[in-house]
Amino acid sequence: GVDAKGDVLDQLRRISTFRIAALQRELGISRRAFPLVGDEVVLPSDPMAALAGRTDIDIMIGTTSEEDRLFAVTGWAPPARGLGPTIARYLRDADARAEAEALYARALGERGGDEVAVTHLIATEHGWAEPARRLAAVHSGAGGRTYLYEFEWASSALDGRVGAAHLVDLPFFFDNLDAPGVDELLGEAGRQEPARRLAHDLSGAVAAFARSGDPSGPLGPWPAFTPTERATQVLGATSRVEVDRLADRLDFWTRNRGRSAPALSTLSEG
Repeated sequence: GVDAKGDVLDQLRRISTFRIAALQRELGISRRAFPLVGDEVVLPSDPMAALAGRTDIDIMIGTTSEEDRLFAVTGWAPPARGLGPTIARYLRDADARAEAEALYARALGERGGDEVAVTHLIATEHGWAEPARRLAAVHSGAGGRTYLYEFEWASSALDGRVGAAHLVDLPFFFDNLDAPGVDELLGEAGRQEPARRLAHDLSGAVAAFARSGDPSGPLGPWPAFTPTERATQVLGATSRVEVDRLADRLDFWTRNRGRSAPALSTLSEG
């Protein structure tokens, strides 16, 4: 333990880094232990605010559907503990927790009662999808050209436990499905035709975006995200554009940012 009345920093230095890492995983803070720090030198302002002033730069941003799965299968996230305890990790306010439980109870029904899948949704939407959509709203609201995506194609690795996890989308952006190590991430599904076609089309969209600032092309029309028409390109075996995708849950996290635990995009003052 650490005596708060003593030299806390000295006491922390004496604790094994392995012990600290284990405690971070147990408490579910391993990915938020060291957030961005505004220091007026390397990071002089909040990235969200800074992007509002850079409308000359076109942005493509998005997430996978289940970012959090990677951290679960690698042991970096605590084991799923049910809907209520998972929501309590992210929300301090009782009214907000009750609203979240109602929202995700519906998601639980849509997924056949799979609580593990829904706990990954909660973590992903709180910590990844909502901040990505908020960044898109800030940039596009200031007049910038912004494109939002959600990558739903699911890996079959580890008997399907990887799913549409963090990093799964990266080989597709540059059509690198045959690169060393990719098989371990994607599994057998990565060698099949739907994955090959998606990698070809997505890499073509990235090339079009790099050339012109507009990713429309191999995937079909890809409309820009705007504050009034929040278009998302959903990338999967059958790619499509959806407007206001996941609006009820993502709007909830936007409204409750002040009541929730810090997300990955949080900037600390330092």
